[in-house]
Amino acid sequence: MDLSELDLLLHELGPRFIDWSGREPLPVDADLLPAVVPGFKTPFRLLPHGTRQALRDKEMTYLRRTARLLPPHFALGRNRDLQGLAMAMVKLWEKSAIAKIAIKRGVQNTSNERMAEELKILTGGTLVSRNKEFIVFYRGNDFLPPGVSSALIEAERSTALQQDEEEQARERAATLIDPKAKASKRPLVAGTLAETIAATSRWNPT
Repeated sequence: MDLSELDLLLHELGPRFIDWSGREPLPVDADLLPAVVPGFKTPFRLLPHGTRQALRDKEMTYLRRTARLLPPHFALGRNRDLQGLAMAMVKLWEKSAIAKIAIKRGVQNTSNERMAEELKILTGGTLVSRNKEFIVFYRGNDFLPPGVSSALIEAERSTALQQDEEEQARERAATLIDPKAKASKRPLVAGTLAETIAATSRWNPT
């Protein structure tokens, strides 16, 4: 992704941090994103068959080196209430495997540890590195774009609904069969050996 494409993508993610003194493009001002997003859920994830969950050392080293060359995507000053930023990171991950967050200078009581901790919980991403200046997250080997994850979630719901319907059908069938089973335990008159003997004795008295 070249810088012009990145600039357009960041423009879609949120308002820019105009006081940024680093290289362009301007990062998104994460403090202006919603603190709380109604209905927010941690993204659905699914690890492809045969894929490792954890990164190998070589892979982690590669991501760290790559992140050093990237301009930051976001600038952050607050430690908590980061749902809006988490949503923007997930959207960014559709086109970029890495999300790089610059920690605003001059903001009191910032904690890169708390920021990283909350974003890890909210996004499910893999923390690549953090220090006083930057936090870097990899989207994870189990990351799914929202469109794909929505389709999988819907498929799971449909499967669960079908299973519930089948279970209810079995229960109804069992309810209908059970009285017949009980009825068969009652003494029968017509067609029994006793009736046959009685009828025979009436027509053929000894």
